[in-house]
Amino acid sequence: MMTNSTNNNKNSALTSFRQRLGKIESEFLENNQRFQQQTLLDVTTLMLKMKLDQIKQLKTDIFNYNSPHFTNEYRILEGQCSKLQSDLDVLDLSGREDLRKERKDALMFVGELAEKLGKKGHADGRSCGECEI
Repeated sequence: MMTNSTNNNKNSALTSFRQRLGKIESEFLENNQRFQQQTLLDVTTLMLKMKLDQIKQLKTDIFNYNSPHFTNEYRILEGQCSKLQSDLDVLDLSGREDLRKERKDALMFVGELAEKLGKKGHADGRSCGECEI
């Protein structure tokens, strides 16, 4: 037969175990949430870096474009400018002021690249018989 003292000890041990288990579960949930937030920031940072690399390549491509005519290459470069601006716009960098500034600078730079590309075309902005529209 079990005595009250033995039952009390078992109940006390069980209560203590439940408390420790609850604390472990709570710590796990907090750590998991922090990990998920950090992973999201890392992915967003990586996406921004990829876009910055694409901007460097676009800069080179626009610099090397030398035709005054609206060609397929011109249209592709123009589309890349628009796509990069759209891709940068959708990056959620809330809470990361350093990355937000970097994104803003990148957006402005892509706008400048698009403007430079536009100036390489006909001065009046119209196509001619030699353009590949």
